[in-house]
Amino acid sequence: MQNQRGFTLIELLVVISIIGVLASTVLASLEQARMKARDANRIATIEQIAKALELYRLNNSHYMGENSGCGGGTGGDGNGWFNADYGGATIHSMAQCLINDNVAEQELIDISGLRAGSPGGDYHAFMKTNCPDGRVILFANLETINKSSSATNGACTNAARTWDSRFGMDYMRVIE
Repeated sequence: MQNQRGFTLIELLVVISIIGVLASTVLASLEQARMKARDANRIATIEQIAKALELYRLNNSHYMGENSGCGGGTGGDGNGWFNADYGGATIHSMAQCLINDNVAEQELIDISGLRAGSPGGDYHAFMKTNCPDGRVILFANLETINKSSSATNGACTNAARTWDSRFGMDYMRVIE
């Protein structure tokens, strides 16, 4: 009888299935790492926005308030989606106002590239609101935080009190 060398079909299938399981585990870990990296980028961008808003306030004595020409509302009230262009020539996005005031070199935007969203979605774009008590709150939607319908509710006594349940905002940075 000859001595045969090699692997049986079953041995090969077992090895291939083990490699498949290991590869899927590595890919799942890689996606989790990518989500954490995107969230770290979002938090860093929120911090850049906060610093630029402080510089804007030093130049203009306000954080893009009523009739500033920046953000949503009549005349630009400095509230809403941070990167949305609300009115073209007369009302600029808040990000564009930072550039126009020379406190930011480029548009500070979410890593996803989204500028705005609509209620009921899970959007990765930044929001800003001016609270009646003088605080300014920046909002972001992170991927690695367990979603809650009240993560930022009550942060302010205006429309921002429901931005987490309406737009998925689950991270906030307060500027006082």
